[in-house]
Amino acid sequence: MGSTTRDRSVILYFGDQTEKNIPFEELFEYSKESDRTRQFLQNALHSIQLAIETLDGPERSKYKFDSFEEASKRLAADTSPDVVLRTIVLCAAQLGYLIAVLEKDPELLEIWSAQKTIIVASCAGQLPAAIAASSHTIDELVDLAPETVAIAFRIGMDVDRRTASLGDDRSQSWAKAVFGISAPDAQKAVDKFLLSEVSQFTACRVSLVYLN
Repeated sequence: MGSTTRDRSVILYFGDQTEKNIPFEELFEYSKESDRTRQFLQNALHSIQLAIETLDGPERSKYKFDSFEEASKRLAADTSPDVVLRTIVLCAAQLGYLIAVLEKDPELLEIWSAQKTIIVASCAGQLPAAIAASSHTIDELVDLAPETVAIAFRIGMDVDRRTASLGDDRSQSWAKAVFGISAPDAQKAVDKFLLSEVSQFTACRVSLVYLN
């Protein structure tokens, strides 16, 4: 049986902060010839700068940057990548790259516009994935994407503050990618961890509350 573009489905995958190959350099190059990509990057940067201006002095100084190129270079040079910068750069790169591939691939654009794509996402990738799933045209995607990056920034800030309140080591990511294990075995490992570690933590918290 033959197939047409309308009969086919493709998978769009949006990874999480464990993604190391963030294609920002090629995105910068493509933006020189793509009005939509350039507009997205400019508007996304403006949205983030407005959000940064609402921060207190130390945080505002820490996260202020003048371009995504600067942010991505800071991230690449950091031996302990900042969760806020990583969340911003990842979201902007995923949305920008989606705009680029949709412009370059008419067949993919037709499948995506017909909502025949299968969208898969994990953790921070769920935010750009939601925009990919709810947009119907590239122009609509370009309109929605900048504020989405600003939302990613606010989420990253909240995660960072909550982590700091726990006094946890922020030099490494909490996210881990595990390969070569079945879904049932992975679920068993998670359940075992929750029973052994989280229950102890809860008991400890209860005792502390009781003593206070």
